[in-house]
Parts: sequence; C-alpha cells; structure tokens
Amino acid sequence: MKAEMKSNGPVASIKACSEMDPGIAGDLSRKKGWKVTRIGTRVRNPMLGIPDVWEQKVLAEFQKRANKGNYYKTCSIPN
Repeated sequence: MKAEMKSNGPVASIKACSEMDPGIAGDLSRKKGWKVTRIGTRVRNPMLGIPDVWEQKVLAEFQKRANKGNYYKTCSIPN
C-alpha cells in the first residue's frame, strides 16, 4: 500500500489495500491460527467487521485517549 501511495497516490493505494487485505488477513489466519479481521467504529460490512465486546472496549479506550490528544500508536491495549 505504501509503494502504491508513493507511485500512484491515495486513490490507487486505497484500491490496492481493499484488494490485498482480505488475502493477507486470510493468509495470516491460516498460517498463525489467528482470527485476523478489520473492525472499526463505523462498520462497513456487518457480515465481517462487527467488533465483539472486547474489541468494542479497546476501540472505546482508543477513542477516549485520542480525545485527550494521545495518538493511537501510543495507546496500549487494555485487558
């Protein structure tokens, strides 16, 4: 996605991400035994991306910290 962004701009990078991500997530899920999905506060696909209770808690904590000026990459995940 970063290479596509650099070469062809944001529209192309979004398209690349949407086409590549399901394969990457599926590959990681199979190889690692993880459940890899994309979730968020704005659900795009109710069949695939509704956050469970723990994910909702984490997203709410991220939002709370972001509202205080903390960036997502500096937030730790609550247990």
